[in-house]
Amino acid sequence: MAPTEDWTAAALAALRQIDPHRATPDDLRHCEEVVAALDPAVRLGARLEAQAILASFLLESREGDRAGNVARATDIYRQTLESPAARAYPGAWDVAVCGYANCLVSQPGAPGATFEHALAMLSDLLARLRQENDGPRLATALSCYANLLKVSPGDPDDNLARAIAATREEIRALGTPERDRAGQARSRSLRSGLEGMATPTGNPVATDVASGPRRTAAIATCWG
Repeated sequence: MAPTEDWTAAALAALRQIDPHRATPDDLRHCEEVVAALDPAVRLGARLEAQAILASFLLESREGDRAGNVARATDIYRQTLESPAARAYPGAWDVAVCGYANCLVSQPGAPGATFEHALAMLSDLLARLRQENDGPRLATALSCYANLLKVSPGDPDDNLARAIAATREEIRALGTPERDRAGQARSRSLRSGLEGMATPTGNPVATDVASGPRRTAAIATCWG
């Protein structure tokens, strides 16, 4: 019997409450059951969200085979990115772009072309979020972009300089009208991290992020 709309809503609501860092093997198995129960031909949006949650559990899990978990998460995100139907659900595509990048950060042994493709997708996502003036989501995507640059092949000085520029923009993105303590703490942490940062060749990188008001914003962890 196909899941009802009420069952689907309740199942997703329960999964959203679980911090991926704290997901247990039972949580992971339950999420797998939810994914299996959702027919993509009937409830594609719900299926994509459940898959994204499962991928986040796998990526953060320290139980079992770490490499295998990351590989499974990578495959889930890749399937979403390669699905033409998923483009009708921008939130799911956005999460998959960042999740795929985080998988590469966790296991950075992929070919250079894979990193270039992931960075290109992130660049497209960043361009759209800048146009939409979506501070919290922009900050999240910029964080993924900076982290991926740090482990990407190529010129390390250039990659780090671009990562620093992304982190500076992330700080500015946190300066939206919505204010909370978490955003304020993150903004301070990012500023501290940039102070005195050097490129791989040892050349100091000038920073100007300490200037301006320290406005804050909530950081979106689930984009729905």
